[in-house]
Amino acid sequence: MPRPSQLCPHCFAGERLRLWQPEKPITPSGVVNQHDIDRVVATLALGFAEGTKESYGSGLLAWHVWCDSKEVPEQDRAPASQILISAFISSLTGAFVGKTIRNYVYGLRAWHVVHSMPWRPNDNELDLLLKAADKLTPETSKRKKRQPYTVAFILKLREKMNPDDPFDTAIFACLVCLFYSASRVGEFTVRRLNAFDPSTHPSRQSLRRDQDRDGRKVTILHIPRTKTSVEGEEVFWSAQNGPSDPEAAMDRHLELNNPRKASTCFRTSTKAATDLSRKPRSSNASPRWLAALDSTRSKVTASGSAPPWNTSCGECPSKP
Repeated sequence: MPRPSQLCPHCFAGERLRLWQPEKPITPSGVVNQHDIDRVVATLALGFAEGTKESYGSGLLAWHVWCDSKEVPEQDRAPASQILISAFISSLTGAFVGKTIRNYVYGLRAWHVVHSMPWRPNDNELDLLLKAADKLTPETSKRKKRQPYTVAFILKLREKMNPDDPFDTAIFACLVCLFYSASRVGEFTVRRLNAFDPSTHPSRQSLRRDQDRDGRKVTILHIPRTKTSVEGEEVFWSAQNGPSDPEAAMDRHLELNNPRKASTCFRTSTKAATDLSRKPRSSNASPRWLAALDSTRSKVTASGSAPPWNTSCGECPSKP
């Protein structure tokens, strides 16, 4: 943790870009007062996606911890000089994954931008350092490339699920709809149980049935906002032969869980005495049936018909 400082108040990682201040911020002048400056900072910070702000906030923390260890004065941390940033990157190479170091540097740059600080580094030197960081990534930190999802693997998962369990039903519907619409997990799910936002996450009322130009029936899910589009986008899927059919899975989920129109699309209900306790599907949900997949995963992977399942992340399946 960085040393206690009024410039770096205790806050969530996603709030550090906005709340952590340089020692010499932009000061009011003429018609621009402090309220105007604060509004500019808040508006600039809104330009980043929530997940991006959290990632950049981690980089900003690493920057200040490193500066503390080197006794770097506050006034030298922003705007930061080329040699200081280069030394910071060099201290991380060989110990961190290259992608992590890149995110740390991008977070530091974003902090400068949000607070209207000049970003001084030479792009050529910075790019070369980051390429070196990629090459020096420890072998123990490198993940083996995972095979793409297949219908065969999805069906192996289905064998371990209870079709009458609300949790399993919602998970399976989410999985096959993701698979056949080639969507991102983060666009279908919420990060925390209380994080549902109708302006960002798809709800049941975002779901509709239609047909394409050739008269084939399709299901359309409107995602209000994505990482690449603030206006959102629509994803599609249609009926498929066999037990991985997303239409049948969604119908079963809606029948069993019956999520409210204004709630997240994959909300689950409990089998309590009342039907009042309902929980939205979180991307950090850890299905209890994953433990039963160990032997199945080994057999399927050995046969080459399906990919390994990464149980360490504790998340629903990644993008197919």
